[in-house]
Amino acid sequence: MLNKSFAFTVIGGVAAAGIGLTWFGVSEMIHGRASMGWKLVPATVISFYHERSTRGHGYNAVKYSYFWNSEMYEGEKVAFGFLTSQTDQMTDGFREGKEIQISVNPDNPRDSVIIPGCGDGVWGLLGLGGLFITACAGAGVASLRGLREGPVKDGVKIRKIKKIKQRK
Repeated sequence: MLNKSFAFTVIGGVAAAGIGLTWFGVSEMIHGRASMGWKLVPATVISFYHERSTRGHGYNAVKYSYFWNSEMYEGEKVAFGFLTSQTDQMTDGFREGKEIQISVNPDNPRDSVIIPGCGDGVWGLLGLGGLFITACAGAGVASLRGLREGPVKDGVKIRKIKKIKQRK
């Protein structure tokens, strides 16, 4: 039989992952949609390289500088909610010194992005997060129901039988 505290720990961990994925997806969607109204400004690519992971996959890393109200800023955000393969295609022609257009948040000029809007990758985050949360809710309800109904052995519910005292 599965240890109940272990089961609740696993359910809680998966639920936390689902909540985190959903939170990140919603945040990407909000920022992506907001960036559509940000101001376009010129920027200069100050570094561009292909970052590789230990598994051989990678992504294009871009760092750029720009001026807002005579103050220089740096940014690294390529896009909100896009898949890595999509952003890699969009930045393939970049090189150090290249002039590009970026979108800057006028309320907080430290927020900038090369590709305004929100990509389809955000739906994957939201869907996966929702799936984790739904699965955990179902498993949690089933576990709580099992606790309420009592122990089961070999698929048969075990019930305590009250002993009746006999009168003499």
